Amino acid sequence: MENEVTRRARCNFHKLIAYGFEKQVGQYIYHTIMMDVFNVEIHVDEEGNLSGKLYDMESGEEYVNHRIKQQTGEFVSKMREAYFEILYDIVTNCYDAQPFIGNQSNRIAVYLKETYGTTPEFLWKKYPGHGVFRNTQNQKWYGIILNIHASKIMNEDKEIEILDVKIKPEQLEELLNKPGYYPAYHMNKKNWITLVLDETLSDEEIKQHLDESFHLSNCKK
Repeated sequence: MENEVTRRARCNFHKLIAYGFEKQVGQYIYHTIMMDVFNVEIHVDEEGNLSGKLYDMESGEEYVNHRIKQQTGEFVSKMREAYFEILYDIVTNCYDAQPFIGNQSNRIAVYLKETYGTTPEFLWKKYPGHGVFRNTQNQKWYGIILNIHASKIMNEDKEIEILDVKIKPEQLEELLNKPGYYPAYHMNKKNWITLVLDETLSDEEIKQHLDESFHLSNCKK
């Protein structure tokens, strides 16, 4: 539940204290009361990861039914809604919005804004994690960050973010023999290639490909 509300947000630790969090060793803690029934204890660790627990005010026992999808009923539904409201309020007031999920993806987005003045365009409602970067001089695409299931390009069961960039066709074979490179996902497989944004490749290597891709987007046929 907590991961859902922080998927595209980064904690601003300065705002936590102003919100009411108390700084302790290795974490920040916030307490509140929910629906006059539960004590709520919210934790934020040093990496900005959000977690929380509910405790029955009478028994002191932890309440977990709101996390069990199979649990239904009016009371549980109200509990989930009230807990989400607390989480969303914390994220709204203490976290800064980020265009993408992964740290490397967001670092790359910052680089492209600072270097080429381009910000991601999210063109598809069905795919809110797909951000396109255009060359502002001619509106051509030179980079696309996509949020996909890893099984689309590799034999792994997880969610990943990838980057498609333009390349010279003669580079393709050599790059595909290196870790972190895959045939272009949803783009021309002769002129584009996919890079995995999971720290397999260094930021500098990725930036070099983006610089070349931007240059190629300027080239005339």
